[in-house]
Amino acid sequence: MGEMAGFQLSVIGALFLSVASSVSIVICNKALMSNLGFPFATTLTSWHLMVTFGTLHAAQRLKFFESKSIDMKTVMLFGILNGVSIGLLNLSLGFNSIGFYQMTKLAIIPFTVLLETLFLKKQFSQKIKFSLFLLVVGVGIASVTDLQLNFVGTILSLLAIVTTCVGQILTNTIQKRLNVSSTQLLYQSAPFQAAILFVSGPVVDQFLTKQNVFAHKYSSIVLVFIILSCLIAVSVNFSTFLVIGKTSPVTYQVLGHLKTCLVLGFGYTLLHDPFTERNIIGILVAIFGMGLYSYFCAQENKKKQAGGDLSLGSPTKGKDGTPLLSQDNDTHEQWLENRNKAYGSYSEILYPAVASRIRLQVSSFGLGCYSLGSHNSSTASVSVNASPFTNDFGHCERVVKKWASSSLEQEVKEDKHRLRDLLFFLHVPRTGGRTYFHCFLRKLYYSSLECPRSYDKLRFDPRKRHCRLLVTHDDYSMMSKLPRERTSVVTILRDPVDRVFSTYEFSVEVAARFLVHPNLTSATQMARRIRSKTKGVSTLDIWPWKYLVPWMREDLFARRDGQEHRGSDDVQSNDPYNMEEVVMPLHEYINDPIAHEIVHNGETFQVAGLTNNSYLSESHEVRHCVQRYKHLGEHVLEVAKKRLDDMLYVGLTEEHRESATMFANVVGAQVISQLGGPNSSEESATDSKPEQSYSVSDSKSDNNDLRNRTLDGKESEIASPETVEAVKGNMTVGELMKAYEDCISSLRKTQANRRTSSLKRISPANFTKQARLQVPEMVLQQIRELNHLDVELYKYAQNIFANQHKRNFGITGIWERMQNSTYGTSIKVLSLGGTLVLLLLAFYVFVNARRRTSKVKI
Repeated sequence: MGEMAGFQLSVIGALFLSVASSVSIVICNKALMSNLGFPFATTLTSWHLMVTFGTLHAAQRLKFFESKSIDMKTVMLFGILNGVSIGLLNLSLGFNSIGFYQMTKLAIIPFTVLLETLFLKKQFSQKIKFSLFLLVVGVGIASVTDLQLNFVGTILSLLAIVTTCVGQILTNTIQKRLNVSSTQLLYQSAPFQAAILFVSGPVVDQFLTKQNVFAHKYSSIVLVFIILSCLIAVSVNFSTFLVIGKTSPVTYQVLGHLKTCLVLGFGYTLLHDPFTERNIIGILVAIFGMGLYSYFCAQENKKKQAGGDLSLGSPTKGKDGTPLLSQDNDTHEQWLENRNKAYGSYSEILYPAVASRIRLQVSSFGLGCYSLGSHNSSTASVSVNASPFTNDFGHCERVVKKWASSSLEQEVKEDKHRLRDLLFFLHVPRTGGRTYFHCFLRKLYYSSLECPRSYDKLRFDPRKRHCRLLVTHDDYSMMSKLPRERTSVVTILRDPVDRVFSTYEFSVEVAARFLVHPNLTSATQMARRIRSKTKGVSTLDIWPWKYLVPWMREDLFARRDGQEHRGSDDVQSNDPYNMEEVVMPLHEYINDPIAHEIVHNGETFQVAGLTNNSYLSESHEVRHCVQRYKHLGEHVLEVAKKRLDDMLYVGLTEEHRESATMFANVVGAQVISQLGGPNSSEESATDSKPEQSYSVSDSKSDNNDLRNRTLDGKESEIASPETVEAVKGNMTVGELMKAYEDCISSLRKTQANRRTSSLKRISPANFTKQARLQVPEMVLQQIRELNHLDVELYKYAQNIFANQHKRNFGITGIWERMQNSTYGTSIKVLSLGGTLVLLLLAFYVFVNARRRTSKVKI
């Protein structure tokens, strides 16, 4: 419940920041323009945006937020539209009377309601409309004086209304549908807004004021107020995007009129502006309308929550709606907020009696229907569940086919069986990849040869020169950042049913570690504190666990709270996978929208480069289309198969022993051949340094994942065999396998102890291979159907594995490996010498046989 309270506080904070900053800048600009004689409003706005962008750029470089790539065409049009709307509003003020200009601003609310009703299918109740009507009337009484009409001014006002409404609707829509934060959107669009206003501003201002901004005499006091105005504008611009993103365009306009009333009040108090009874009556009516708007929104939110408009566990909503999980860098707490807005908190849905005592309602200060209240039941929440992509089948088919065609054109020209300069281990979660990393690759490569990487931010850090090994949960889209012709890819696949089981079990196992805390809020806060203090990387930072573990963690706490509320620890079922009193049953897990987004067909999407963690922007629309139209998955499957064909090695978790032996002989032997040589003291010193370890949020060491590095974004340079230092020791394949066997024995023991310790906290649930046999066949069949692409891909991988086995362990394969080994030259010389000896021996036998034949004839 702490997450929901945090969200509500963030909305209140955004509203307060918007009001405070807007009122401040109005007072500052009024003093600048009225008292100090600086009338260039449009040009000043361009300076505001320049300073805003500069501030955000500095913040981004200092890692205060992550920049997210957005389609350039979208950002450009959005920025230009907002810039044009500002210019048109200023022109409207110049061509019209102040009264008509105020009417123009008042018209924005009903026009926004109209646009959202027509194009976004958003429904506003009669009560909401009545409260908005009162608000508009009140502000009109308070601020509108004279009404003088002219043709040009009217046209400019209409254009200003349209562009402003569309711009604010897009501000909300882009943030929600593209899963970008207000800061990210402002950072991307501010340069375009600033550019168009910087070019047009002086022209507009000169036309309106008959003065040249560049010829103006700038006194020191004017400069101070300009700088102050620009600094306040940073907060204004940021809060504008924040409020619209967290609430709605209509709510932002309601808030804007609250600012108008406050400005009138501050103008009378601080600047001694004239204030009449009409102003007072208008402000009171407007405030009454705002109060009604807030109250009606809160009531509708309650009704929609109580009516279950956003039901938990509906796969359709997750698939048809905005992707629950973005490729951006949200923390698991931020993601949890978004999920709760879309589907409701588990504790509220599962245990309403408990929730009724602790649910936090929207503060009376909140002006907006910011999550559920402004949408009808048929569309649930447009801001959360509206599809970000066109759902038309024809469009989806074109998108998927275009992506597949371009992906299949990327052919590997060199010998795919030869290890190249960089080895990219595409680690599919829960396939045993960690074992290969610790027990194979770390035996072969020094840590100084590993490429710094991030498991969940999809940023390949090339600051380390001569890197030769990249191991990550990132999908195949990472190849777009690597030199394709110099990179070899290896991966391991697992039977889809077993992988789903393992993913479910591991999510629960890690989440159960948090049950040492008294409640979810305590666990979340402790996790944040520990992660901020430790140098290691938590499982909660790594894709896909940064989504799956918080989900399971909230569920476990909700179920534990339910047991405490009932006063009973009784468990009705003997099936650990269906003990709903203590843990989410497997059949619920596989049908949840989160599982549809991350788990199902995960192997295919990862090999194809289409996960929600993908680096390529078009991948998310492709995945959405494939999830919506099942048979379009054939195109994705074809791409995934092609990529498996091009890999150096494909292992199978179920064929553990054979896969490990093949890895040692195919990959290990070539690494030894390429990098083998005497150890250098520098390498040994580097390797002996303590490694970064993973930490989990219950303060215990977590070795389930690989290390993470910080990034600095320098240019990439993949080392060639001639420029790198030596591999660890003069190791042979036999010695590598011996080291692997010792390592895996220790690793499995550690894993078993951790697993036992975690599952004790959700006793009697205990996941074992024997317990899996109790799962009904109906559930197993459903898992196969939900993972139909993975089922086909795994069959294909089995054929590849069989062919690899024949190629590498047949006579031809053994001979090729001998020739490619460290002693390949010697073997070639010996084989040539042996062949010559055999030929001489055959010649000798042949000559002697001829002589004997001749003697017999004589």
